[in-house]
Amino acid sequence: MSESSIKKEIENLLNKIADTQPLYAFVTSNQLSGYQHLPFEDAVLSAKKELQINPYPNADQFKKAYLNGEINADILSNLLTQNGIIGHPETCFEQLAQESETHQKQYDRLDQLHIKWLSSFLDEGVAEWAMPFREKGFYAAWKKLAATDKQIRKGKITELPKTAEENILFVLNRYPKEKQKIILKSQLLALPGWLGYIKHREKNKPDWQKEYPITPLDFLAVRLGLAYAIDYDLRSKAEVTSDSHQNKTSSLSHIWLNAWEQSWQIAFEEKIKNGLTQNNELDSQTTKDLDAQWVFCIDTRSERIRRIIESNQRNETFGYAGFFGLAMKYKCPDTQQTYNACPPILDPAFTAKETPLENQDKKFKRYKKQKESIGFYDYFLKRLKNMLPAAFGFVEGAGLLYGFHLIKSTVTPAHRYKLGKPIVKKEQIAEPELFDSNQPVALNTKIEIVKTAFEMMGWKKFAPLVIFAGHGSTSTNNPFASSLDCGACAAHAGGPNARLLAKLANSFEVRKGLREQYNINIPEDTLFIGAQHNTTTEKIELYYHTENSKQLKRIKEIEAYLEQVQQSCLSERLGNENNLKKLASKKGLNWAEVRPEWGLAKNAGFLIGPRSLSQQIDLGTEVFLHSYDYKLDPEAKALENILLGPMVVTQWINNHYYFSTVDNENLGGGSKIFHNITGKFGVIEGNMGDLKRGLPQQSLYQNDKKYYHHPLRLSVYINAPKQMVQQILDKHQHLNQLAMNKWIHIFSIDPENKNKISNVVN
Repeated sequence: MSESSIKKEIENLLNKIADTQPLYAFVTSNQLSGYQHLPFEDAVLSAKKELQINPYPNADQFKKAYLNGEINADILSNLLTQNGIIGHPETCFEQLAQESETHQKQYDRLDQLHIKWLSSFLDEGVAEWAMPFREKGFYAAWKKLAATDKQIRKGKITELPKTAEENILFVLNRYPKEKQKIILKSQLLALPGWLGYIKHREKNKPDWQKEYPITPLDFLAVRLGLAYAIDYDLRSKAEVTSDSHQNKTSSLSHIWLNAWEQSWQIAFEEKIKNGLTQNNELDSQTTKDLDAQWVFCIDTRSERIRRIIESNQRNETFGYAGFFGLAMKYKCPDTQQTYNACPPILDPAFTAKETPLENQDKKFKRYKKQKESIGFYDYFLKRLKNMLPAAFGFVEGAGLLYGFHLIKSTVTPAHRYKLGKPIVKKEQIAEPELFDSNQPVALNTKIEIVKTAFEMMGWKKFAPLVIFAGHGSTSTNNPFASSLDCGACAAHAGGPNARLLAKLANSFEVRKGLREQYNINIPEDTLFIGAQHNTTTEKIELYYHTENSKQLKRIKEIEAYLEQVQQSCLSERLGNENNLKKLASKKGLNWAEVRPEWGLAKNAGFLIGPRSLSQQIDLGTEVFLHSYDYKLDPEAKALENILLGPMVVTQWINNHYYFSTVDNENLGGGSKIFHNITGKFGVIEGNMGDLKRGLPQQSLYQNDKKYYHHPLRLSVYINAPKQMVQQILDKHQHLNQLAMNKWIHIFSIDPENKNKISNVVN
């Protein structure tokens, strides 16, 4: 193969590998995004052959869903008959079992060496003694050090060329031409998790990548160089890859999946029809006698708490993407680090920084100083434990103290948490300010941000209190903690975004601009408040700075009501046990807890429309809910933005949960029991293996065998004229492709045709 043909082949293969997200910002995304240009059935068959994965629920799960009634027998029988399969559905179980054979990845000597060098190079601060020469790049650093590796023949290393490109050619050209392409493919795709993280680093260019660059070419060059140095015959793995998983049809599994999804859709549509009957005036929004309006993230976990809050009819809730329309980075005063706080599909346009409130400068400085001291204390302890001269003496001397600490942390985890808490919370003494290139954002931009938020939600009137509630989670000793935070905030808590939008909406200048430019009139006594919903404890914390006695009275009444709301949520989620608040808090603080909460497990649908479609209907936290009123959107701009943004993100989440469930070994995170954190950015099982790309088993399964999450593709229901939805899909090819290729199902609840529900893409 020539250098140009190798680069072209590598580029084609890399398109099939999805980015592996780092643990500290574990944004859920489709592990098979590189196959989305294909119809779902063709895509998963290709991935099954090339990546050695299982893309469908296994036979046992289909059987349980069928026997539990989750798969409608009539729907299944009709689909089987349409596809020429005659007989009772239960006769399919044996063939389903054959189709869903799991494929355990076997790591050999070449994998072990490659993983060892990748771990050393990619380390992001765990290793006390970092790998030398990393600034030269992965291949160059490896070639300089490989001769010191006793597992490699020293003389062979000196024969390798200087550059990665030359080395790939050098090794491949030692094999027959007809074998080179399949060897290239098998070796590049051998460790898709590690390769996906290299892709992520190369694309996003974090500081570690800028300082210690690594590319997919380096990945391949080092792997081929290692194979050459240990006399590894690359043809053996290539032949296994090409011959295993013959083109066995998975059509039967696909039929059963379709039946399961159609059964869910019929049950959901029945609930929506009941909602339409009970709430037949879709535009009945009013602020008469309302105490508060709430805006929650569209996250499925918001569904329960919204329904319970609305049980008191003096409250009204809305759904909006949890970054609240703020494409921003956030500089956290706790760590002094800046991170993205908006969906990965958006480039941050602004940076938000905490600024002290009037007369709170000293307290804010003291707060930051305390955080710095806690950070230094943790860093100092780590140094004492890891530094070679101090390690043994420190462990011997501090062993007894650590023993007491371990016991206390296990028996009373809340006490350990309190030790690190600051005297005051930053939300009490500071508020976020929005900057553009270190300059405060222009007034017109602020007005546009608030106006867009109101338009996207279909807002008409305002209650005395309007609460923007972001969400975050609490967990301890959990490598995948960020996966439980807000996906719309790039796997971070949404509180800063909520507080910032509330501040903008409270601004006198912004309100004046909304009134004069867009005829949006906000009553003078309306107060916007930022808040954060802790999805582990179900507690909502309100952030406010008003001194108005009337507003304070309203807030205190709301806070008292939230105590009842929290209790009701926990009772529904955890059962009628005693001390539910204490139990939920312990789940978040206990370092032995493998499942502090279920996250977005069971997500299966996305409803875009007014709240009256689903109000007081228990959707089982299975549905994303986005507020929308098509009558306020004659040009369909708001709907277009919802489909381009939130719908795409929910599809990522849904596919991520789907593939993590059906093949947890290869596409998920494996079991937490065997997790080994690597370089602060990833997890492997045991001491060797591919970097995990998805969620751990405990986030998806009730036990080793039984699913908690139901692996179904996302069904999107839009309360808008069917033609309006079709025009948006026709305008955006990638959206149309998702629907046409059946990665998602899109339905219209057409308000101009008696709310008829029909598939937008047949």
